[in-house]
Amino acid sequence: MIFFLGYLLIGDRRLQLVLDRNRYVALGLGIVAMAGSRLIFSMHADWSTFSLPSILYGLLQSFNTWFWLVALVAFGRRLLNFSNRPGEV
Repeated sequence: MIFFLGYLLIGDRRLQLVLDRNRYVALGLGIVAMAGSRLIFSMHADWSTFSLPSILYGLLQSFNTWFWLVALVAFGRRLLNFSNRPGEV
């Protein structure tokens, strides 16, 4: 699913512009989601199936993955999108 969504994001110029504009938002949300998931994990709560902590942890982990991927792609597009002229070292 992530590869398919990545293909859709990179294939559309409008979505690339949205990525470029919102790279800091994605980075901030990735940090918040990571901190939230670590906080829930450290509570040593009831981890039975479909308990509130396990559902929240799963959701935050999914958002965490998505936000970090978006931030990495957006910053990569910004910082690694250059060309060298032939013969330049």
